[in-house]
Parts: sequence; C-alpha cells; structure tokens
Amino acid sequence: MTPQSFSPIILIPTYNNVESIADVIKDCMKHYKVIVINDGSIDGTEKKAELTGVEVLSYTKNCGKGVALQKGFAHAFALGYSHAIVLDGDGQHLAEDIVDMVEAAQSNPNNLVVGIRRFEENVPKSSQFGRSFSNFWIKVESGFAVADSQSGFRIYPLALLQGISFWGRRYEFEVEVMVKLFREGAGLSEVPISVYYPPPEERVSHFKAIPDNIRISMINTYLVFLRLIPSRKPSQNELNNPSWIDRFLAFMRTILYNNASPSKLFSSVFVGVIIGCTPFYGLQIMLTLFFAWLLKLNQAAALTAAHISIPPLAPFLVFFSLHCGSLCLKGEWASLSLDEFSISYAGGLFYQWLLGGLIIGTILGLILGTGTYFAALRLGDSRGQNDQN
Repeated sequence: MTPQSFSPIILIPTYNNVESIADVIKDCMKHYKVIVINDGSIDGTEKKAELTGVEVLSYTKNCGKGVALQKGFAHAFALGYSHAIVLDGDGQHLAEDIVDMVEAAQSNPNNLVVGIRRFEENVPKSSQFGRSFSNFWIKVESGFAVADSQSGFRIYPLALLQGISFWGRRYEFEVEVMVKLFREGAGLSEVPISVYYPPPEERVSHFKAIPDNIRISMINTYLVFLRLIPSRKPSQNELNNPSWIDRFLAFMRTILYNNASPSKLFSSVFVGVIIGCTPFYGLQIMLTLFFAWLLKLNQAAALTAAHISIPPLAPFLVFFSLHCGSLCLKGEWASLSLDEFSISYAGGLFYQWLLGGLIIGTILGLILGTGTYFAALRLGDSRGQNDQN
C-alpha cells in the first residue's frame, strides 16, 4: 500500500513493562493509532497491552529493541503509514510531547525527528556521559551534530527506511538507523521534550552494560568504516561548513583510495601481514612503508595489515612462528633456555623465528589478502551502483 502524504502511527516497543505499558498506551491513544511490539515479554506485558484494545505484534523470544522496531516499521509501512512515532513503554517519555514532535515532522517530512531530553538533577550520571559520548561518534560517522543521539523518542520517515539493511538487533540499532538515515538523505529535526526518571529503587532497565556496550562499540567501528567509503555524496552542510572531523576523514579517504584496486589491496595486505609476522619489532613500520613505496602499494592497507603483530595476537604469532621454524630446521633451537643463552644461540633463535614468521605470514597474508580482494570487489560494485543512481 502506498503511504499517504503524512499519516503517522505510534509504535511502542516493549519488554517486561507490565507496570507502565497500559498507562503509556492510553496516553498515546489520545493522539494517534497505536501498535505495540511485544519483544518476548514474560511478565504479563502482552496481556496488559491487549486489554487496552490496541494492535499487539508479539513473538515469544526476546530479540532486542532493534528487531522490535524493524518489525514495527515494516508492518506500519505495509499498512500505508508514512511516519512512525516511537517512544518507550517504560513511561519515561511523555505522550504530551507528541504534538510538538509531529509539528516538526510535518514541516520537514524527510527529516528524522529526535526528542532532546531535558536532563534534570535526578538523571543518572551514566546517561549524561553516555549521551555526550554517543553524540561525538554520531558526528564522526555522519557529519551531523546531534544533541541527544540516545533519545528513544523519535519520528522516523518510513519511506526512507525501505531497502536499508541493518546489523543491529538491540540498543545499538538506534545508533545505526540514525546514521544510515542520514546517509540516505534524511535531515535532522530536534525538539525539546520532558523525560521522567523514577527514583533509583524503582527504575527498570534492560540495558546490559558489558554486552550492550560491546555491541555499540562494534557498530560504531562499522559505521566509521562506512564513512570512509565514498559511496555517499556529502551533504551541503559538510561541503559548506566542514568540521575538523570532515577534513580528517577526507584526508583518510585520500590515503585509503590511492592504489586501491582489489589487486593492489590484496598485495598490500599480503606484504603487510608478512612483515608484521617477522621479528623486526621496531622496524616493521619503516619496512612496511618502504616496500609499499617500492611496490606502489596502498600504504594505509599495508600498515594496517602489519599491525597483526600487536596484542593479543603477538604471543600466538611468536609461539607458532618459533615452532614452525623449528620443524623446518628439524628441531634445531627448538627449546628456549636462558641457561644456554649466547650470541650464537640468539642468532639461531632469530633465524628460527624469521623462517617460521615468513611461513606463517605467507599463509595468513594469502587468507587475509584474499578476503580483502573480494571485499574490495563487492564494495567497488556497490560504489558503482551508487554512482549510477
């Protein structure tokens, strides 16, 4: 079904919010139709939501907020809605702010509308730090200065979401979807909103500090990498008012895409890995730059590959290199003993390490170089398609 010009619907992703979900739904129903996405709740949230009379999309296994939102987006777009108003089911967001959010969305239908939370004294310090930290990385990844990138109160233009693939399944999805919408040409509208944080003893949070922060770090790394791929035309804001981040990334792109054909990247990674596996610590960077210059390779790729010898891989590379060298030399200098240490012993050990390192480096270089070659081919195809579009 084709969406109407402006037809919003409210989506409420929820997981184990039995105490608050009914009140949140009733407040939202005063404004627009509501769909609840029950992300495998086990505390009666689903039944509480159904009693309010709204449509509930439910599945038994908890998959994460990102999955819930993607299911809600697809369902709302299929029903013909143009925009999804998203707020959490824990009662932190106030439905009365929907009016101002919708006004901003109507003024700029292709913008992502984000509610900027007013942080009061009772807001956890971790939330304040998390917001500033996330804002910085969104700026790096998209070029947009966002005031509250962690706010869950948003309005999404559904048409722009069609055809975008996402990796994030949990909280990291909200970072990924924001950056990818900007890459698709969406603008940004920000609206001040209120937020309710209950006393610490009453707070219910499903955010798991270690695994969720690891996922967010991984998605940030992935999105920075995407920013380095020139598959997106820079916005007028980036062209007219480039920040130091934009200038730095433009410089990095120049380095990355000099001698960046798939075959050159294969050779660069192959050479870099071999040098990284040799015992020339302290000279590896100089050697890599020299051979990259001599062979006209991609210096950035070669240097990155040479860093295979940094922790935590270094001890394993040394161990396997020494034993591989020992096997090739039929067991000579296989044992490590300080009691037998001498100049000749050290020289033999170095030779053993060098020989094994060259063999291990060649094997790893072929594997990583081949992977880089096919990744470059795929990225080259996608860049060509984007240029045609």
